[in-house]
Amino acid sequence: DSVGDGLEGWCCLLKPWDVGCVRAGYYNVTSNGALIVKGGDFKYEERKNFSIPFIPAPSTAPSISQTPTSCHVIEISIVYDCAPWQTSWELQRIAMSGDNLPMKSYNEDDRYARSYTESICAQEGEYEFVIYDS
Repeated sequence: DSVGDGLEGWCCLLKPWDVGCVRAGYYNVTSNGALIVKGGDFKYEERKNFSIPFIPAPSTAPSISQTPTSCHVIEISIVYDCAPWQTSWELQRIAMSGDNLPMKSYNEDDRYARSYTESICAQEGEYEFVIYDS
């Protein structure tokens, strides 16, 4: 130990979460390039509801007519905080009966992961996106 602190070699083995990492995580859910929901400042869980097809606020740009489709691509993008293994999420379709129908879930188990993106085909309807940080 060259500096007398007893930590010879530890400088290079420590990961950000070992030394008080302050990287904030966040997420975006988009459809056809339009931002549907976003977030990142929550404690243990955050829930967001949205409709597909997503119809963004009117703009002054010329509109492009779209052909009706049975598949609307939802893209979920997550940038992890310092503890990616504590992050999980669910996408559920909200049924007319009030019951939620699970569509997709994911739990990160790679402690070195920085981000995650997934595209999901969704039918028209109401959805709930839930993200957890345990």
